[in-house]
Amino acid sequence: MIYLALGRREQGKTTLAYYIASRLPRRLIFDPRGMIRTERSQVFTRGDETFQQGMDGFDAHELTEVVLTPSGNVQAAFTAFCREAANHVRRNPGDHLAILIDEIRFVDLKNEDLDWILRCAPVDTVHVIFTGHRPKDVPTDIRAISDRWLLFSFTLPRDLDIIEDQTSPLVVREVQKLSARQFVTWDDRIGSASYHRDPAVWYIETRKKGNVSAGNVDILPAGEPHVDKGSLFS
Repeated sequence: MIYLALGRREQGKTTLAYYIASRLPRRLIFDPRGMIRTERSQVFTRGDETFQQGMDGFDAHELTEVVLTPSGNVQAAFTAFCREAANHVRRNPGDHLAILIDEIRFVDLKNEDLDWILRCAPVDTVHVIFTGHRPKDVPTDIRAISDRWLLFSFTLPRDLDIIEDQTSPLVVREVQKLSARQFVTWDDRIGSASYHRDPAVWYIETRKKGNVSAGNVDILPAGEPHVDKGSLFS
């Protein structure tokens, strides 16, 4: 499953992305801004042999959450992160796993290992979550295969054009009305949307103790009932 959490700064997209990831039992997180530090996080600052040792612990199920926050070359660290994530999925095809990539503008997403994950990993067990500011920051080929769009408030015409192209004119209308920390989910698999008006439902502390995984449940926060594509938010 591929998720795009998109919105301006301070809207809560990283918090929402981590909430979704925390609903899975195991997590690999690329965190270039150093935003995620919980008691479960094993944090690495270089994509070298030290990170490899952390991934060895993750493969052995000794760690449940590995976070890479690069202190040097961000792209090189991202390449290492994608390589190790893809290797883990290949070695552990039944592992229920979240792969969170925060603030995609920091990196070039054209990466063979990432592409393999997005197109070949089991859709029901591997959940890839991207965060970014604008739809145009997401490469077209990734937008085309994304399953769920998590859209905070947007008003710029170029952003709205992309959203309309990928979702519905009625979704475009509604994202312009959203208040702070409200978002709309577009489920591209079935062509439907839902509102999420209460941020308290999905708020999770990203810098100290996080929530315990809820197990085999829908990992998105509860929203208002889905509606048909032709009658959104009527």
